[in-house]
Amino acid sequence: MVKGRMKAGFVWVLTLATLLLPFHVCAQLQVKPARNSIGADESLRVEIKLLDGDADALDLTPLEHDFDIVSRARGSQVNIINGAMSKINTWSLLLLPKHSGTLTLPRLCAGSSCSEPVVITVSDTPATGDDAKLILEHGSLPERVFVGQQVLYKVRLLTRVALQQATLSHPMPEGVECEVIKLGEDVRSETYRDGWHYDVIELAYALVPQRSGTLLIPPVTLEAEVGESRTRGFDPFGGRGQLVRRRSASAEITVEPPVRTEHPWIPAQTLKVEDSWAQNPPQLRVGEPATRTITVQASGTTAARLEEIEFTPPPEFRVYPDQAERENIPDVNSGLVAQLRQSIAIVPREAGVFTLPAISFTWWDMRAQRWSTTEIEAQEVSVLPVERIVQIPAQGATPRADRDGVGVGPDAVDEPKQAAVPQTQTKQTETKPVVDTLRWQLATAICAGGWIVSLLLWWRYASKRRRVSRQKTTGEDCPQRNLARLEHTLLQAAQRREPKEARHQLQQWAACLYPASATPLDTLAQQGSDAMTTALAELNAALYAEADSSWDGAALALAVRNHVRESKDSARDTNGRKDPELPPLYPQAGA
Repeated sequence: MVKGRMKAGFVWVLTLATLLLPFHVCAQLQVKPARNSIGADESLRVEIKLLDGDADALDLTPLEHDFDIVSRARGSQVNIINGAMSKINTWSLLLLPKHSGTLTLPRLCAGSSCSEPVVITVSDTPATGDDAKLILEHGSLPERVFVGQQVLYKVRLLTRVALQQATLSHPMPEGVECEVIKLGEDVRSETYRDGWHYDVIELAYALVPQRSGTLLIPPVTLEAEVGESRTRGFDPFGGRGQLVRRRSASAEITVEPPVRTEHPWIPAQTLKVEDSWAQNPPQLRVGEPATRTITVQASGTTAARLEEIEFTPPPEFRVYPDQAERENIPDVNSGLVAQLRQSIAIVPREAGVFTLPAISFTWWDMRAQRWSTTEIEAQEVSVLPVERIVQIPAQGATPRADRDGVGVGPDAVDEPKQAAVPQTQTKQTETKPVVDTLRWQLATAICAGGWIVSLLLWWRYASKRRRVSRQKTTGEDCPQRNLARLEHTLLQAAQRREPKEARHQLQQWAACLYPASATPLDTLAQQGSDAMTTALAELNAALYAEADSSWDGAALALAVRNHVRESKDSARDTNGRKDPELPPLYPQAGA
């Protein structure tokens, strides 16, 4: 009887173990989320446990259908109870939902062990009240804009919790080609909303569409770790905060083509022009340049839209405009301010009073939705003649007399003193006929003496030229050591990129090479190589160009070295060439 009862009990235990064995095998892989309901912008922490299985065989790919795996951690634990050893592998995942709705943590498998699916509810309702700890939004946007008109896009982040490792994406417009310009630094402030105090961070961008069509502005995304006051659920790996994602609302704007007109298309909210001179009011004189600077500023567009200034002066003036300077000046409140600054050098050619024509700018007024014109009015300027040097008598000399023989005062004397006085302020004083005759005689004598001195100098120059023409190419007055010294000095000036000094040394070097030539540089250009001719042309262009230009002396240095080497090779060939052989004294018959 006892044996029967023991046998029956053993059968019941064996039967119970057999029934529990399948459940134990199915429960080897467990997936447990911290919550079953979250917001569309909230993260979900999920724990996965695998008991006595192959941890490397776990496949997490099915989760990526509805969730982004933003972080993962893995650990293991070994337990030994009554000699029986078991191993537990644990994963801690942080997931962000890709969309709202009823989502499912799918069935995961590690070898033959699989988990059961878990349903997660994702709500897209905006957080309010105590849950609205983090808000991401953008400012109001227009429904329609024109090509080239800026769209002021402001992103505001409102938070009342501490943010860690926060990243915010930049706006990436789609649909039409669009230029994105960041406006200044981030602006920080504070505000109250629904009775809660928020810290505000505002970022401003200027979106400038370049073509007509539909401009799509996708949401900007914020991903940050938010500190929590208490631990929700479990966190075996010591997570300190919750990873959240916030998205702003998307926007759609219609971009209209430019209004057809013969004027350049400049859409702006305001446009102003500033006219300034180096000296105000301008003081113009014949032959002296005066700088006029015109600055154009247009708000609500880019500097690339501003056309260069066209200035047509009277024929009595010459103008030399500089390259226009363009700049986009960012302003967090109003957006872009496009600026164009252009300087014009004005050189009068005649004295008198002239009128500089008006300069007008036609632009599209975005506020009034019509064409507007901003103008620099015509300006009347006076041009003084060339400044002359006249004679002012010194005190203590013999007084002059006027044409009628009457003295003009003790200040009118014959002893001259030079001073710079404009020609228009000079008054000539007549003298007596006798004194006038003596002066003409003295002037005639001086001129005759000058002619005699000129003839003597010309005769001396002609004699020296005839003497030089009989010398050799290197010249008796220019020994080889002087030629080498001039060559060395010329190469140094070329290496230092000093065009004036190089020109001076080149003149002396060429005169030493060709002493018989009246224009040694021209002779060097004619007899030298093509490289020498090109180098001389570049040197002259750098010296006599109207605008500043940089000159590289490497080409001239190379041409000089090649010329010296060719001259030495030519001289060596001339010295080493043998005389032709003499004909035989007794030529052979038939030769």
